[in-house]
Amino acid sequence: MQGDRERCLAAGMDDYISKPIQVEHLQRLLTQFAAHITIHIAAGQTEATAHAADTIPSTTAPIDTPPSEDFDYATALADADPEVVEIISEAFREQWPIDQGRMTTSLQARDYATLMRTAHSLKGTLGLFGARPAATQAMELEQHAKRGTQHGPAPDDALLRLQLDTLVRQVRCVIDALERFQAP
Repeated sequence: MQGDRERCLAAGMDDYISKPIQVEHLQRLLTQFAAHITIHIAAGQTEATAHAADTIPSTTAPIDTPPSEDFDYATALADADPEVVEIISEAFREQWPIDQGRMTTSLQARDYATLMRTAHSLKGTLGLFGARPAATQAMELEQHAKRGTQHGPAPDDALLRLQLDTLVRQVRCVIDALERFQAP
């Protein structure tokens, strides 16, 4: 839509891609941002976020979303656009530990805006993989984190931790399926 790119960039996004996604443009941007991520990793800028991922206590109670064990992520990937999956899967697997650390650190610091934005980005990527339970979990995490960016009662940090833990388990299932995925 007219003006979306400008609004997104003004809101702090790194770039903008309109639908329908042009594979060549997506590939060019992923290459550009993968180089940027590599520079930050080489500079040690993700070490703190990677360490922080181990500091929030893990929970075992599931959130009320479809359990990932009951969802066939491999079939979902087979039904997704194979060219898009092939292009973004490596970048997603490389970015996931960074995003996981960022969300963990954000939750600890009660930086709900960063938590919300990261969950939002994950929701979109997981949707491209057809990973409905994981995308739904990312959406719920995003919505609950959004409460912390608005006036009114603060979000329930225990619930956010539980949602993040559930999302982490579901993303592990997505990554397992991606590692076995072979484009037709």
